[in-house]
Amino acid sequence: MITSNRESGYGRYDIALEPKDKRNYGLIFEFKIGDKNSIEDKAKEALAQINEKKYDTSMKNNGVSKVIKIGMAFSGKDVAIESEVE
Repeated sequence: MITSNRESGYGRYDIALEPKDKRNYGLIFEFKIGDKNSIEDKAKEALAQINEKKYDTSMKNNGVSKVIKIGMAFSGKDVAIESEVE
């Protein structure tokens, strides 16, 4: 199930992909825009936001125990990605 901009925890995530089979991984994405020199920091900031605002709360309440959290930052065609598996 794909959802966007829904409330979870203490805020609204950008995109979440919740598996039908709760034994599979769920994915939570948070996106940021920055300049070419700051996208690494912005990606880390996006990942930190997922954790600080507990965006995985709804997914965990629905029985998904394994979540991949992905913070992405863009500057034109350049991209930086930070992730963690819980």
